[in-house]
Amino acid sequence: MTRKERRKVPRQIASVIGSMRRAVMRFFLVDGFNKLLLALFAFVAIDFFLDRSFRMDKPQRAIMLVLGIAILLYVLGKYLLKPLFTRLSDDALLLQVEQSEEGLDESLISALELSRMEIGERENVSVGMINETIERGAEAGRSIDLERVFRLGKMRFNAVLL
Repeated sequence: MTRKERRKVPRQIASVIGSMRRAVMRFFLVDGFNKLLLALFAFVAIDFFLDRSFRMDKPQRAIMLVLGIAILLYVLGKYLLKPLFTRLSDDALLLQVEQSEEGLDESLISALELSRMEIGERENVSVGMINETIERGAEAGRSIDLERVFRLGKMRFNAVLL
């Protein structure tokens, strides 16, 4: 019976993944609230225009209110709640970073995948090579600029606009 060694994800890579998750969540929050407030503003503007242009009785106003609330709930669900409750995989986040950053050469994703491997005593694998690949990925994780990867400047502009 062989004993398999379960490796932990290196702290630097876990830190990068955590930072990326927080950045993505902030982006979804800001973008969702921007769209929700834009829909609310459009609803108020259209409602004001219709109130000034037409004489509506109470049932017609109630229908307009229900339609407006339905549209706002749709925007809330689609652009705020759905993205917030969607779980992004660690692999997808690291692949996005590697696509945006030059010179990583898939070192992050390789380190993550190799750190997840269970290595037995009798397997024909170079443990030194695996450790070196994980260490190289961890070093690459320290040099990542999340500002550029996730275009956080645009998110800050949207936050100010919000």
